[in-house]
Amino acid sequence: MKKIKKSKVGIIIYSIAFLFACNFDVNTSDPQQSINIAQSKENRLFVSAFDLMNTDTSIFKIKEAWIEKCWRWEADFWKKKHLVTGGYQFNILLDSFHNTTFNEGNYNLNWMMKNNPNDGYFGKQYTYFLFLKKEIVPDTLKVLILKVSENGRSEIFGNFTLKKKH
Repeated sequence: MKKIKKSKVGIIIYSIAFLFACNFDVNTSDPQQSINIAQSKENRLFVSAFDLMNTDTSIFKIKEAWIEKCWRWEADFWKKKHLVTGGYQFNILLDSFHNTTFNEGNYNLNWMMKNNPNDGYFGKQYTYFLFLKKEIVPDTLKVLILKVSENGRSEIFGNFTLKKKH
């Protein structure tokens, strides 16, 4: 009888450990971004799309640009789900880098994008995002492309303007 009780306790302990281990790979602290407009809409985070209005550089192609609600992952035993945290973020999906200095792997090392000196874009997997200070959807956004030198200083290399789709 003692062997049966010990094995049941062991199974219960291993089951609980397994349930917690299922969520160890879920990043629940960092803000996240959708990888494209379709995913943002699918997850009910989408707010507005943007089109390229003008540019003075051709170092990459802008595939999509949109505003969505800020969110992060929340672990829920068997699955992860979106937790809207408040505020908006502006996302840019880039494609076709035409310059080896300005490519996805060199972001923050050799180049970066900013709306002004204090606001920089964060990025991964060709998608870059900027937290908007207010829950207001702007009609246009001007983005500066900066070249970063070895001493950490930056100079404007180009810019582009995006306009909200109506």
